[in-house]
Amino acid sequence: SYRHQTSVFISTLLHYSDRHGTKKLMGFVEKNNLTLLVFQGGMLQFCNVFHYTTPEDFIYFLLLIMQEQKLNPEEDVIKIWGDMTYDSALFTMMRKYIRHVYFGNKPAGAAYSYKLEDQFEHRYLDVYGIHFCE
Repeated sequence: SYRHQTSVFISTLLHYSDRHGTKKLMGFVEKNNLTLLVFQGGMLQFCNVFHYTTPEDFIYFLLLIMQEQKLNPEEDVIKIWGDMTYDSALFTMMRKYIRHVYFGNKPAGAAYSYKLEDQFEHRYLDVYGIHFCE
């Protein structure tokens, strides 16, 4: 069977989502694409992919969705996976406007190749989480 990268992201993050909790915003960053998901009570509430060309575009889409989903940049948490580092322009811009920005971890409970041990845990969620789609 075939899986789209976004379906892997959704399936993986459903395992992370709090079944009884408040809204959670999660994102997957690629070069020029930002996938944003909102979960609440173990259910997917929102999913969309945004094309960006500048850090300003990136933060615009992020803040727009936070506003539409009634999430507060001063109080609510966003977890990020994908192609981003602590010293990147995108992460710096996010920290300027959103107080609680964290990198996500790779899923627990699966064995991964030793070749992935030296990679950032947040980098390859689409690869790490493929087993959740079985």
